Amino acid sequence: MSDLPFGFGFGSGNNDPGNNGPGGGGPGQNPFDMNSIGAALQQLGAFLQSAGTSGESGPVNWQMVRDIARQQLADPQAGGDPVVADAQVRAVVEAVHLADVWLDEATVLPATSVTPLAWSRSEWLEQTLPMWQHYVEPIAVHMQQVVGGAMPKPSDLGDLDSEAINAALPEQFRAMFPGGVPAEMMSMLQPMLGMAQQLGAAAFSMQLGQALAALAKEVVGAGDIGIPLLPAATCALLPRNVEELGEGIGVDSSDVRLYLALRESAHQRLFAHVPWLRARMIGAIEE
Repeated sequence: MSDLPFGFGFGSGNNDPGNNGPGGGGPGQNPFDMNSIGAALQQLGAFLQSAGTSGESGPVNWQMVRDIARQQLADPQAGGDPVVADAQVRAVVEAVHLADVWLDEATVLPATSVTPLAWSRSEWLEQTLPMWQHYVEPIAVHMQQVVGGAMPKPSDLGDLDSEAINAALPEQFRAMFPGGVPAEMMSMLQPMLGMAQQLGAAAFSMQLGQALAALAKEVVGAGDIGIPLLPAATCALLPRNVEELGEGIGVDSSDVRLYLALRESAHQRLFAHVPWLRARMIGAIEE
């Protein structure tokens, strides 16, 4: 069973109706995990506080995106995000140099003088965040415009009577109150609508931060995503993710690293010596 929002879930005890488990109905039955509820409330409080104190007013709160992503990457229960060791850096450099020897015989695109890099997950996040901002910002603006266009402006509510306000609200909202929005709720609409845009941006930012953290745990190199996220002259591997990939498929990590170094070097050569390719791909995404 998938996790329910904010950590609410049914207990995992005995389902025998004769017991006090979830299937029982005895006095000990409690379908909510109070520890999860407390953690959820703390998360919600931090979410609202971050939304209101970061100072960003755009469709995406990028400081929140960064903070949430880095917090998840640094979670000690998930192994944290240790600094790349010197031995790992040397292993990446050696693998890339060997890959270049093979590529020199297999392609007419010459090698470049770029120094191979070994990144932690947080370093990948920080290095790619500017391009994520470039890609995501227009989408977030459009989403905000669509949602904002479906709701009356908070500043207009003071000039409308009850009937006009009801008519201005979205059909889905009016359907909840067939007899019209109650008068006592009208006084709450203006501050609620004023918060809607800010909270919408915060919710989007929170989801984006979580998504980038999940992605940072999976990518193995600078060109792994397939879209330009870094300058053309960038050749990098993430040693921890490379090692975990090798463990997952049952292949020695040195062999996996060499294969990925070969792919990374080929990708780097292509984008370095075909300068129009990166701009063309970015333009296609923007369209």
